[in-house]
Amino acid sequence: MRDRILLKDWSALGPLAAIFAPIGAWDDGVGREGREGMALADRVTALLGSGGLRVAKFRLTRIEPPDWATQPDLSIFNVTVAEYTAMQRHRERILWAVQREVEEYINTPDQYGEGESFPDRLRMTGTYYIGSESYIAHRDPTWFQISVQCRCLERPKTGVPRDDDYLGLEVWLRCVPQRWASFEVFRNTDSSSI
Repeated sequence: MRDRILLKDWSALGPLAAIFAPIGAWDDGVGREGREGMALADRVTALLGSGGLRVAKFRLTRIEPPDWATQPDLSIFNVTVAEYTAMQRHRERILWAVQREVEEYINTPDQYGEGESFPDRLRMTGTYYIGSESYIAHRDPTWFQISVQCRCLERPKTGVPRDDDYLGLEVWLRCVPQRWASFEVFRNTDSSSI
């Protein structure tokens, strides 16, 4: 396939070529000196690198729980009100760490597929919501284990006229006292079919 694209034989891209060819998007009018257009084609060729296609990064967006979803569950064990409050003052950092970890998981080669595997990114909507959170204190030395269960949605399927839960990703974070704004990944992200 790479050789065909290097020769500007766009049929190698199959359906993708049909998307761009009718509107002339392959020739975006920006060419190298002495050449007319084809910069977009050159960029596609560059993506092929040294022989393998790279898959575009799959972006996910956190949303509020849908109306049909069970309300998020919160579990707190052995954490004082002051400790929980100190962590929640930095909630945006918790959510940022979760976002980064969820996207990293779904973009890790061999963790996903497109077509006949699970999880199948083609079935996913690109949105998720938080289904549950747990905070557990460990003592001697003191540190806090945070678990955030993310529920990634899939597109409507036969018999379900709305997006639905599809992939569960449990992100584990660690926080230590006096560094309340620092949330580190504690262990591997766990996945499940939901």
